[in-house]
Amino acid sequence: MARIQAMGLAAEAFDCVREGLREQAETARMTLDFDTFMRAKSTVRLLEKAATAEASTVARIRREPGYLGKSIGDLVATLVNRLEALPSDEFLDLRTYDAYLYSHPVNMAMIGMAIGKALGMGRLQLEELGMAGLLADAGKFRLPRDLLFKGEALTAQELLDVRRHVSFSLELVSAWKLLVGPVVEAVACHHEKYD
Repeated sequence: MARIQAMGLAAEAFDCVREGLREQAETARMTLDFDTFMRAKSTVRLLEKAATAEASTVARIRREPGYLGKSIGDLVATLVNRLEALPSDEFLDLRTYDAYLYSHPVNMAMIGMAIGKALGMGRLQLEELGMAGLLADAGKFRLPRDLLFKGEALTAQELLDVRRHVSFSLELVSAWKLLVGPVVEAVACHHEKYD
């Protein structure tokens, strides 16, 4: 927490991760409705299919250039609407589904937007944070699943391989021609350290 404050960020933006608030978080949880759950699952699966170059998905993206962007934009707009409807002292339920590979992008989007909301960001910035969170790890879909879910410590080479997901994510975002500016920068830098 001290490092976050030293960086000039508002400490209240991080209330949801402070120790001692677990009981409060459990009683004030916002549950995602089934429609939102299904939209999130569908969008992340679409990202996976596009990232792994599934032929029918790639063909549809070529036929309908806005198809992927619309799916992502609609999901992010839904998540922002739900976030904006929450009182600032409530917590989000980030348990969208069981599988890490599918829930992680949605969780990253929601955590980023929750922090942005606490910092007073406007809707456009919240949507940019949501898109960045959703797309930052799209490159992981190009990595072997056994590498991502290895039960023991990664070797030095495996760690280098996993770190390549950032460049894969950037390649995908660029190839899909979805985003520019701060979202692309966030995708490119999401594992960089502050210093």
